[in-house]
Amino acid sequence: MKIDIYTSTKDGEKYLSVKAGVKLETLELNDTMDSDMMSLSPFRTRLEIDPSKPHKALQAKAILKQIETYGFALHGAKTRIKLSTKKKRKAPSKAATKKVPIKKVGAKTSKK
Repeated sequence: MKIDIYTSTKDGEKYLSVKAGVKLETLELNDTMDSDMMSLSPFRTRLEIDPSKPHKALQAKAILKQIETYGFALHGAKTRIKLSTKKKRKAPSKAATKKVPIKKVGAKTSKK
């Protein structure tokens, strides 16, 4: 099934999904619905979701079941990315920094 996903403009971790092409104005929403979901912005359109395949940040089976039952699905999505810093390298030991003479290879010397 192809779906359109809208995100709340008040809370970017809340989403409303409908079958692709459904006009939001035609949805019958009850007055107990989360007020954050009353102001939406398009997030993704015509996304093909297959309940037999994994989707990042989406529970496809649950979303499709809600759409079939209510005409829309309310869901959250949060993707966390963990960053880390590189470990500092140990300073080289004195033995590793010992001066070694550099030989010039192929250098010509002029004889007078």
